[in-house]
Amino acid sequence: MNDGPLVQKLKRIMRGEEQKAMTTLSSRIIERARWLPGERFWRYAVSLSCMACPIDHAGFEEAFRRHRAAWTPDCMRGAERALYDALPPALTIWRSQPRTLPLGLRWTDERGIALRFGKGPQRRLFERRIPKSDIAFVTGGGDLVPEIFLFEAPRCRE
Repeated sequence: MNDGPLVQKLKRIMRGEEQKAMTTLSSRIIERARWLPGERFWRYAVSLSCMACPIDHAGFEEAFRRHRAAWTPDCMRGAERALYDALPPALTIWRSQPRTLPLGLRWTDERGIALRFGKGPQRRLFERRIPKSDIAFVTGGGDLVPEIFLFEAPRCRE
């Protein structure tokens, strides 16, 4: 019996193929976007971050570094800007991921949300205290899970 497209997609997700494909796609998108002029890059990066998919953290970090001088909080609009403006000067952020991978750029300021993403025996909950100036932008608000995107991934320290 032939599986339908939905069943085939679910099987790919279960094998991890879908995640690899989405990471590859995000890598290609950020590679093209990094050549945009400063302000346009940041607005584009914020709009890309709303994709609920794995990102190429190294590619995004390199592009963020390239455009950091052109960054302003104005790259965020509406709910994202309000979330950013409401953040304190220093805050604790959380991320759950496999302990064997380098830390990524996507974090949350809510421990419970990080725990929901941290399933499996190889997962570890990471906590960092950072200044607000380390934040490239925030996304979320409304029905979306709030996420904090850092300019640079923290280096792992146990």
